[in-house]
Amino acid sequence: MWETNNADMPVTYDVVVIGGGPNGLTVAAYLSKAGLKTLLIERNHDVGGGVWTEQLTLPGFRHNTHANFFVNLVNNPIYKDLQLYEHGADAIMPDCNTGGTFRNGKAVVLHRDIEVTTRSIMRFSERDAATYRNLYMKFGQKMGRVIASLTYNPPLPADDLRKLIRGKLGEEFLNFSTMTMYEAVNENFEDEHVRTFLKLVIHSFQYDNDRGTGGAIPRLVALINTLYLVRGGASNLANAFKSVITGNRGTVWTGCHVDRILVNDGRAVSVGLSDGRIVEAAKAIVSAVDFPQTVRLVGEDNWDDDIVRKAREWNWGRQSLIVLHLALGRPPHYISARSEPLIDQTFNIYFGVEDSKELDENHRQLKTGLFPDKPAGNSACNTLFDSSYAPPGQHVAFWWPHAPFKLSAGDWDELKERYGDYLLDAWSEYAPDLKGSLLKKAVYSPLDAQRHSISMGNGSVHLGAYILDQMGVNRPHPKLSGYRTHIKGLYLASATSYPGGSVSFAPGYNCVNVVLDDLGVGKWFTPIPRPEWSE
Repeated sequence: MWETNNADMPVTYDVVVIGGGPNGLTVAAYLSKAGLKTLLIERNHDVGGGVWTEQLTLPGFRHNTHANFFVNLVNNPIYKDLQLYEHGADAIMPDCNTGGTFRNGKAVVLHRDIEVTTRSIMRFSERDAATYRNLYMKFGQKMGRVIASLTYNPPLPADDLRKLIRGKLGEEFLNFSTMTMYEAVNENFEDEHVRTFLKLVIHSFQYDNDRGTGGAIPRLVALINTLYLVRGGASNLANAFKSVITGNRGTVWTGCHVDRILVNDGRAVSVGLSDGRIVEAAKAIVSAVDFPQTVRLVGEDNWDDDIVRKAREWNWGRQSLIVLHLALGRPPHYISARSEPLIDQTFNIYFGVEDSKELDENHRQLKTGLFPDKPAGNSACNTLFDSSYAPPGQHVAFWWPHAPFKLSAGDWDELKERYGDYLLDAWSEYAPDLKGSLLKKAVYSPLDAQRHSISMGNGSVHLGAYILDQMGVNRPHPKLSGYRTHIKGLYLASATSYPGGSVSFAPGYNCVNVVLDDLGVGKWFTPIPRPEWSE
């Protein structure tokens, strides 16, 4: 435990935050700095949630079990406001940021330098290279501020957005959200390699090919070449938040499980722990655990019927992830490096399917509980960019393809090692020397993910599918999309709230702004302005 809950500790706080994942940490850090007496309660032995590092294979080999790629981290308002870099969260941005490799020996690389990216795509299609560059200049350069403001503000209905985001480019941006992701990709790109790569990238953010998911395209083009690695392990980011909280007189309890939120006369007044203790909250309770769990903690009788119904029917998504972690003597060497040498220097590498037909079959199998014949997902070798992840001269790598949570073939605990061997064989088709440098492997299943974080229902790393009924003002429910609830003093801040997962810290940040407004407490930071665009 970071701080043990003993009899001498106060049992009344201004604010109690439930859940020590990225969003709970964000809420507790901001509110502590605002001068509120804040308690963060986490059921695991340490904080972090999806920001977690373990030595899964061999001593000295550090593996990030969930989040590994942090989008535009050093420009993230939370990272800057809290000065997490002063608390041990150092960030590394590889030049060759994201790429895709294929069995036929071809590869594409999205570099920090758009001109390098353009040349890489040009090997497949001059038209696609020009299109990608054009989209990047529009959405990555011109509208980058708008994308950030959409993320770090509460969601708005489509009609309201169209009043704020105007002009020809604004209309083009919003029109992507009327398409499916496949429509958006196919209408803009012609080469099948490029199409398959972009679709796989979007799928990795847990999007399915549903109406509205085309809106991921502008964000993808703007941000997919801005991924950062946290030096020494993702857990250093969680530790930085913890340092901010305790440095501002906040309190962190770990190894404590909240099993109820107590309501008196329509107001959330305290939380109950599984050991019977009660902690009172004088001003607010913030739930940074998932929406269905929050409904159960309060008690269904305290919610409207439609909210209870949605919580019971929450769509966790059609797939989870299985992760193959490797301790290696050498980094992976891809056969596609012959045609695109930069692929061996790339941070975030996608592979597994060769065309849209194989990708469709992959997802058809996932939906029916089958382990895909051709697993597909992204990988990294973190030691190429930070040697501290492994002992001197050695390496760590992982691949996390999609996998069903409910496995039709049997139990994950019984089958995960067999599937780990299958994944190693599949990865070796792209990097044939992989087995020759293998020191040890470890497999992290969808069931392992849910065990670690009970908010990841069905192993859902983004805490719920991105479908129309669970995006924008519908996430988690139209009555709750502003982070407030009808229960006075109770707020929502998990990734089941807008904008969702991916460790943007945005649900927590957006909730903080609402809580401080309601409490009439001054903001020590400058909030991100609301989204606006006109030409």
